Amino acid sequence: MTQKAVDLGDLVRMRRGSLLGGMAFAEAAYLARDRVFWRRWTGHALLALGAGHFLSGVIFFFAFNWDELTRWQKFSVLEVGVLSFAILAMVAGSQRLVGQVALIGATVMTGLLLAVTGQVYQTGADTYELFTAWAFLTLPWVLLSRSAAHWVLWGLVVYLGCWTFLHQVFLPLRAVTWDHAMVLWSMIPGLFLVAFEAGRAAGFEWLRAVWPRHFLLFAFLGHLFVSAVQFLFESVFTGSVFMQSGLGALAFCFACALAWRIYGSRLFDLAALTIVLLGVAAFFAMLGARGIESAIGDWSFDLGAGLASWGLLVFWSFCCLTVLGLLFRHYQRHSKVVAS
Repeated sequence: MTQKAVDLGDLVRMRRGSLLGGMAFAEAAYLARDRVFWRRWTGHALLALGAGHFLSGVIFFFAFNWDELTRWQKFSVLEVGVLSFAILAMVAGSQRLVGQVALIGATVMTGLLLAVTGQVYQTGADTYELFTAWAFLTLPWVLLSRSAAHWVLWGLVVYLGCWTFLHQVFLPLRAVTWDHAMVLWSMIPGLFLVAFEAGRAAGFEWLRAVWPRHFLLFAFLGHLFVSAVQFLFESVFTGSVFMQSGLGALAFCFACALAWRIYGSRLFDLAALTIVLLGVAAFFAMLGARGIESAIGDWSFDLGAGLASWGLLVFWSFCCLTVLGLLFRHYQRHSKVVAS
């Protein structure tokens, strides 16, 4: 009977289950990264860099030669690019990395094609219509690729479509306030984060990587952080309506507490906890900065001193919260040991 080799994922799970110590995990991880691992990693890295450079080259080619290219040359280059990527994905297979990268390239080229169409024919379409059409046309490729990177890229397109829609439609009509708009924008990466965690819980193999979690969590908390800072600097100290700017601050506090609960116990993730602590530390630092500004007045006359003071506040808050978080984790583990 053949035995399955222990890979890095198995070691991570053993480490999280307290079956391996720190030094033992480091040594085992070093041994698990053999020649096959590094050959695969190098191939993936070179393929990603090559595709990124190619797509960047296409974008800069159009930017530099826009006036010299005729209408048909512009469309020919982009349509041939979309068709070539689609054929490559069909030949290589959507389940292989080459096919997934090809579908990502086809998605990017489709967006460029729509942008060039609007520029050449001056359609007068709003920006949100461009991103909406881009997301709608490329959704079949996203479903076919089953790639976390492709889903993140498509989610970014959806986010930009929603952002431009709120900015061009809702805000001019005063249908929502800026604070409410920030909360609504934060729901987009928040919903994608929930979908990502649901997919991982369902056992989808292509969602094993954890970097989308960190990216989406940072985007989710970042939007709420902006609204919370607006609450500190505008609502509390200038006497404007509380509920107008308090929603973002309350949502930020609730999101940080929920993320700490989930990634501190149920789905332990040190990087995710670091993102949460950084957000909370930055919030407390902004609170301290606002208090200092209230005491000594506007410090914009000395921007260097102001930024240095704010940086020290962030560093101090982050260190204090990190120590408190580690003590809390130690208390939890100690309580479990005593209970058992």
